[in-house]
Amino acid sequence: MIRSGEIALDQPVHVVLAGTMGTGDLAFPSSFREVESKPSQLVGMDEVLKITEKNGFSIIDVTPDKMTFTVFMWRPPQPVEEIDTMKPALVYEVPRKA
Repeated sequence: MIRSGEIALDQPVHVVLAGTMGTGDLAFPSSFREVESKPSQLVGMDEVLKITEKNGFSIIDVTPDKMTFTVFMWRPPQPVEEIDTMKPALVYEVPRKA
């Protein structure tokens, strides 16, 4: 996040957000609101991974030097068996500040 409202942040804030777990096709915003999913216009974001309407999970590896977020995404009609061998959609590292 690089901006909150009209306040420009001197140092960006790393934000990793996930939506509701276990949603189906009818629970995604585009299915019932007929709008595209996107971040609030009240904040300025440098998106590393664009918002997508998929289920998934994240693995967060915390070490003394950094946090590494590994994000996986899946959505029917993809076979459930793909979950065991899927590649990450994103690997994002946040270094520890000195």
